[in-house]
Amino acid sequence: NGGSVVNAKGSVGDGANNNNALVSGTGSVWSNQSVLFVGEFGSGNSLIINNGGKVVDPTGAIGCGGDNNTALVSGPGSVWSNQSEVLVGYGGGNGNSLTINNGACLVAKDSLTFGYNGGDGNSLVISNGGTVVSTTAYIGNIVANGNSVLVTGSGSVWSNRSSVVVGNAGGLWANGNSLSVNDGGTV
Repeated sequence: NGGSVVNAKGSVGDGANNNNALVSGTGSVWSNQSVLFVGEFGSGNSLIINNGGKVVDPTGAIGCGGDNNTALVSGPGSVWSNQSEVLVGYGGGNGNSLTINNGACLVAKDSLTFGYNGGDGNSLVISNGGTVVSTTAYIGNIVANGNSVLVTGSGSVWSNRSSVVVGNAGGLWANGNSLSVNDGGTV
């Protein structure tokens, strides 16, 4: 409720498991000057941004070599703003998830990737009026299988200024990745 944190690198679960960070309330801001990791070689860690909270960083990374880490951005005015890219599940990170719902917004000014270089079963869900804005998106990018994006519900939007690639093998493999849009969602 109005608190502010400014730091260089941010990490929720750096080689550690089951840690949580909450940014909640209008005027509450977590500002990172470098990468924000959620589960850097750790598992079961979570980031929650709600009730108008805001997180800012150059790059957001969920599940760098870690499994089952989560990030939730929920509620009107809640924002996760990334000046470059967001990566969900890479370097052997599996089963990580990102959820944007109930009027919240995620911005990745460059790219948004789900599953990269050994990242399997990672996911994005945009629902109940959530908005995601990115330039380029990959769902399964080089040695990445079973990654998924779901955009569901009226007012739920994923806006990309360039391409969306589902399964980019890059000369190797990327199998069973999926994009689903239903119930009034828009891509």
